[in-house]
Amino acid sequence: MYLESPNQGKKSLPLSLIMAATTLLTQTNSAAAAPAPSSSPKDKIVTSKVDVISNKPGSSKGPTSSKLQDQLITLNNKGVRAMNASDNWLAMEFLEKALTLDPSYKTARINLAIAYNNSGLTLRDRPAEAIAYFHYAVYIAPDNLACKDNLKAIILKLGKDPDVFEDRVALGNEALRKDDTRGGIVEYEAALKIKEDSAVRAKLSAAVAALKKSGKQNL
Repeated sequence: MYLESPNQGKKSLPLSLIMAATTLLTQTNSAAAAPAPSSSPKDKIVTSKVDVISNKPGSSKGPTSSKLQDQLITLNNKGVRAMNASDNWLAMEFLEKALTLDPSYKTARINLAIAYNNSGLTLRDRPAEAIAYFHYAVYIAPDNLACKDNLKAIILKLGKDPDVFEDRVALGNEALRKDDTRGGIVEYEAALKIKEDSAVRAKLSAAVAALKKSGKQNL
């Protein structure tokens, strides 16, 4: 689906459904770039398959025990199967449990971002609700271009411009008002990439500190 903001003329971005791999082992793969949006004149969701980066579970403090490693892989693969069955909520439960056990497990982290991204898509006709899911996806996997593009697309649907500093700051403020600290962080970081501002930098630092204090900065 190509989104068009009533306030932004014909400026639009595609919403991309991200597919997780069916099974994930511990070999290392490179993430495949999402294909370019279709040139078809009909509006549609652009479906792109992403080969999820898979790594051997283990924290920076030392190797993970064999038993824990097996548990992490099992949780991750249960999450993938749930996503493939379109049960994103169940997928989140498995993947968040894996990350609670080992925050360094990249495969589960990227798959969790996919689950939140695809949950956001189910709410794309209610952008004020959907944006929190895209915020979470971008926070968890900031290098996932499809998640970032989907966030920009939903921002356009809200009648704001993702390339305008003031709009990103306003979205960050709104996210914090809704207790979406991760959303505030994502929006303030985006704003600061457009223009450096000491006040926004201070807001970002405060949001990061609040999330760290909650102990949930890794989820």
